[in-house]
Amino acid sequence: TANNGADLFIGSGGLDLNAGKITLNDQGSTTTLTLLGNGTQQLRGSGEVIFGGTSSAGTVSSSAAGSTLDIAAGILIHGTRHGTVGAVALGLANHGTIKADASGMTITVTGTNWTNDGTLWANTGTLTTAGSWSSSGASDLIQVDATGTLNLGGTFASSAITGNVVRTGGTVNLVNTWSLGGGTYDLGAA
Repeated sequence: TANNGADLFIGSGGLDLNAGKITLNDQGSTTTLTLLGNGTQQLRGSGEVIFGGTSSAGTVSSSAAGSTLDIAAGILIHGTRHGTVGAVALGLANHGTIKADASGMTITVTGTNWTNDGTLWANTGTLTTAGSWSSSGASDLIQVDATGTLNLGGTFASSAITGNVVRTGGTVNLVNTWSLGGGTYDLGAA
């Protein structure tokens, strides 16, 4: 657990969670999990990163110019507070699950040319995409549940979202202009 306003720095190369949990416990100041170093910085194995506490927001990102945060398939990032996954000017590769599962809370996923071939899930909270991104591959999923909200933001093309979009209701907001190039795109039935 990293408590109020703490910065949990992980050295170059990444972190193996091995079924562990890291809780970013905010009590008024942003608490961060930062993976240091150049190149790809990995959250490996299986486990959870939890945005917790009673106020403010948590952040999970890499830090060095040109670095990429690589989230393994067995990692779940979620929580009871607001949070940000990634950093505006840095890379992100999500193979795991980023789940907005707290009502009234928002998890923002951002980066430069970031990719998703895992799961982006607006469960009972709000999931917002930002930066430049794409979601494609055989295993990618963008899911919006009955009480979830997905804010499609950032820069992306309809061809950049080639995978599975599943909606069992909820709300999808288009935050930026989306050029379909004269075509159509199915965001799933509400």
